[in-house]
Amino acid sequence: MTNEEKREIVSEILSELRTNSVLIQDLTEVLAIPAGSFIELSNGVKISADTFKSVIQQAIIDDSVSGLIETERNARIDEDNSLSGRLDDAESDINTLSGRVDGIETSIERINADTGECDNEKIELVFTMPNGNPITITLSAATANAAGLFSAANFQKLEGHDDDIEDLQDAVITGVSVEATGNAATLCLETHDETDHNVELPVAGTVPDGQDNPVAGIMTAGQAKDLEDIILEVFGLVASVTYSNAGYYEKGSTVRPYATLSITRRGVDVSSEATVVTPMTVEGNTLSYEAITENTSFNISVSHKGKTIPLPALQYRFVNYVYGEVLSDVPVDVANSLANARTLHELSTRTTYSGTLQAGKLFLFGVPGNVTLVCRHTETGAVIPCTTGTELVRRNNSDETDSYSYIIVPASDIDWNFTISNS
Repeated sequence: MTNEEKREIVSEILSELRTNSVLIQDLTEVLAIPAGSFIELSNGVKISADTFKSVIQQAIIDDSVSGLIETERNARIDEDNSLSGRLDDAESDINTLSGRVDGIETSIERINADTGECDNEKIELVFTMPNGNPITITLSAATANAAGLFSAANFQKLEGHDDDIEDLQDAVITGVSVEATGNAATLCLETHDETDHNVELPVAGTVPDGQDNPVAGIMTAGQAKDLEDIILEVFGLVASVTYSNAGYYEKGSTVRPYATLSITRRGVDVSSEATVVTPMTVEGNTLSYEAITENTSFNISVSHKGKTIPLPALQYRFVNYVYGEVLSDVPVDVANSLANARTLHELSTRTTYSGTLQAGKLFLFGVPGNVTLVCRHTETGAVIPCTTGTELVRRNNSDETDSYSYIIVPASDIDWNFTISNS
């Protein structure tokens, strides 16, 4: 590649940078965020606006509802544990009473037993001993500190707790969902008894009736659209060809064009969302084309959410190259020597070549077409007698040949600089 071509490429790149670069104060302010946008987070990650909305909604659910449910659940569990302890105490009392009854039954033949006073809180057992003396035993209702009878009042409480337990089971939340309509959102809780409980979620920034300050809440569809629009304006689309095989090829070559695109926004690859317009075949961010043998140019443009960027065309040019080789002896077969010489990567229209020849070495130089070549000392401009002529040279190791003009620069006893050009 010549220096002029390099300067042209650098100039085009700088022009593109000036055209597509803006300061943040020059960006257009928007009030809506396009659907499907992303929000940049730290550490090089992103989150879609829809996911961001879901996270906010879940956080509201966790803060405003989950805590109340957890408190109620713990209270019910404590009540159940207390009731379970009372039932265990009652069972122990019953077992104790059963043992006493068994002892009484063993003495029934000698002792006459009867029931005395009996009410809701106690039972009296009256035993008449064989000598006729009465003995009265009073069984009281169980309390929190002492075992006793399972009273009627405790039985009624137990039945009441059974109802509470059933109510608690019916109140267990079996489903949580959020319904959004317009700018409003409703938190829907479904319980075990298939009862729906709806909680209206406020819009962020609104001021409830009777209050002075705005509250946290959900983001409206309009706010989400505004945020997406801001992101798209602040972080522009960046597209470029990161790799391709475009360039110059020798005539007779066969090339299969391909290229790789880089399509980003805020440093995030958006190739899957972008639209690439080109005659080439597009697969993701990879472009390809069938094999070509003639000069071909491919235009490319990339679009993403309202922004379109045209890319520099991929140019494929097929030309005759100039050949040259340093030799130790005069070649016997000039055509074969040119065919095996190294490519100097100069176009066929360029017939000037400057180089340095080592002492005792010759230089073979060939260009396509019928051209009269002459060699001169670079410093003095004096003409050096050389061997010139034309040969049919095989191209690309194939059977095809082209007519090439050649010049053989003779050897010298010292190193010297030379220039070959048209006469």
